[in-house]
Amino acid sequence: MVQRGFHQGLTDLTTYYQSFLQQFASGRVVADYTNQNLAAMVYRAVVPRVWGQEETYNYVYLPSLETAAPLIYRMLALIILAAFLAHLVILRIRRRPISALEISSVFLAGHLLSGLTWKAHLVTLVFVFYVFFLLDPRELGRGGRLALGLAWIGIAAIGLGRDLMGDRLHHYIGGYSVIVWVMLLLFALSITWSQAKLVNRPSDRRAPCSTNGPGLPWPSD
Repeated sequence: MVQRGFHQGLTDLTTYYQSFLQQFASGRVVADYTNQNLAAMVYRAVVPRVWGQEETYNYVYLPSLETAAPLIYRMLALIILAAFLAHLVILRIRRRPISALEISSVFLAGHLLSGLTWKAHLVTLVFVFYVFFLLDPRELGRGGRLALGLAWIGIAAIGLGRDLMGDRLHHYIGGYSVIVWVMLLLFALSITWSQAKLVNRPSDRRAPCSTNGPGLPWPSD
């Protein structure tokens, strides 16, 4: 609006909404394997040949739930949204400093609930991956170490590109929503461990490090 003027700017925004955003407001789901959000995961799994799927691949493995696809997605989305908002409110009530795990949960919730989460949008997961690689397994219990190990394996699996894994495996990882499942795991761990006041420390104890609140390490000078 500043650049184009109020009237033209408003016209541009209205056109953008009508030509692109309105389809998601009306419930359209893009189930292409490159879309890695919650809606695409559900629809690829339960609806055969949903819009956006490639003709060569069919990722459905729960076709009996096809009619329930909208309900399943809405319920899962509400659970994630409610968990995320409650998570933020509880942290503020407890006066917890903002942590790297909390910031990770913001990125993950945004990707999971967005109408479009193309693989190109997932560059922000570099920050999330860094946070989880920084966690020291020695600070966790047995269950926490298993969960962290699983998270590391998932990160490594989805971090490989098409050039390394080949075209077919690349499609299967996207089509069977491996990236979404990994994001769900990281989202759950981000909430659980930031609520538990887990402090991130570098695994190399020789390097001095000071922390700016739980889960947010800042290397010392």
